[in-house]
Amino acid sequence: MGDTDGTELQRRPGARRRAREGALAALYRADLLDLGYAAALVSLPEMLALNEENLPEADRRARGVRAEALQYAHDLVTGVSLESERIDAAIAELSTDWSLDRLSVTDRNILRLALWELGNGEPPGVAINEAVEIARQYGGAESAKFVNGVLGAWVKREESGTAATEDGKD
Repeated sequence: MGDTDGTELQRRPGARRRAREGALAALYRADLLDLGYAAALVSLPEMLALNEENLPEADRRARGVRAEALQYAHDLVTGVSLESERIDAAIAELSTDWSLDRLSVTDRNILRLALWELGNGEPPGVAINEAVEIARQYGGAESAKFVNGVLGAWVKREESGTAATEDGKD
């Protein structure tokens, strides 16, 4: 009895994971159909509802989780929208030998979301782990490795930039 309950609880995605998945679905749809970020924002409630279909009934009724997920998904899509040039430039720089338009729609948007989170205070371990797990679930065979590599390169670049800045100040 105890093992089943613990395992079941661990498998339930939290509000922030649901938000990331909903934001990914909204960005994917907008990117694929060339609709822009405004359309992604409008489709968030629908994307989150689709994301909840496979959850147990009790989870689907959890309004607090749904509201929190919707708010964070909105923050993610808005952030990616407002910082899209900077984020896309970072992806192009860090994904050596792969232009932005050559990346799969899924990988490109997972990277956009994760880079926005990394640039806005999400701990690197959390942002990278979440992005890799989502890439493993929704991306291609090599997506998780690719996303991990690009995000790891971003962290190294930021750490060396911080170190260089700190050295220059002393």
